[in-house]
Amino acid sequence: MSENYKARLGKDPGIPEFVSWQNSLSRVRDLLEPGKIHDTFVALEYEVPYNQSRLDCLLFGIGKNDISNVILIELKQWSNIKALAEEGNFVDTYTGGRAWEMLKKIKAEK
Repeated sequence: MSENYKARLGKDPGIPEFVSWQNSLSRVRDLLEPGKIHDTFVALEYEVPYNQSRLDCLLFGIGKNDISNVILIELKQWSNIKALAEEGNFVDTYTGGRAWEMLKKIKAEK
């Protein structure tokens, strides 16, 4: 991971990236292995074209009936959050060395 990160992004990964990989990538594995997901490509730290953003994990492949599938996984490691009263499902959390307002993930209702 470290060598590919440096080759793609032109810099060494920092300690936060290593900690994130250690804490999160085993959880991705734990989702894939029991689900017997095969013939799927996994992209980690995917750099969005024409943008400086990176996505934590992308799964992509061909599913049933030859339908293309892409799944985006953002791995959050927030130790605590506080709901904000403002409309919009925002939370306060501490990450990246300071407090941030972040959009809270909303579960899809079936």
